[in-house]
Amino acid sequence: MRLYLMTLMTVLACCAMAQGNRVYIEDFEIVPGDSITMPVVLVNQDTTYGFQFGMMLPRGLEVKDIRLTDNFDKLGFSMSHGMRNDNCMIMVYSLKMLYCPPDSVEVLEIDFSARPGFKGGDISLWKGRGASSDNQCIFLDDGTVHVTVPKRSLVGVPIDQQQGGTHFNTEEW
Repeated sequence: MRLYLMTLMTVLACCAMAQGNRVYIEDFEIVPGDSITMPVVLVNQDTTYGFQFGMMLPRGLEVKDIRLTDNFDKLGFSMSHGMRNDNCMIMVYSLKMLYCPPDSVEVLEIDFSARPGFKGGDISLWKGRGASSDNQCIFLDDGTVHVTVPKRSLVGVPIDQQQGGTHFNTEEW
């Protein structure tokens, strides 16, 4: 029982430290076949030298481009990313040891594209980590981005729409 309580207290302490440190993208709507640019926002309670996070995309949604916002680019930050299947790992860092003070700031812009037939889904933001100005690990909260498709884009031809005639042969009844 004592070990259980100690473990629980450790987990709660880690969760409390992560409060307020996160990377997020607002929920958005996209028409299949179209593209949209969405900002990635860093909310940090700690002065941060750099951070990384993973992003898992729903089937049918693609990343076309990822770039630093003008402000972060002018500050001398760099960005690198890698894609494999529907997973993307993104790193933002400063080799000049510049830091981002505690704030809520747009850091990246991501161009998403929806393939024809895309029906919506969730983007998972996960494994977020950062480095504080005192070389401590910062844990960034995981998150979910809801991607929806306008209802007008999901409309097809109803099965029961046929030209002329009756749909049932009532003479056989």
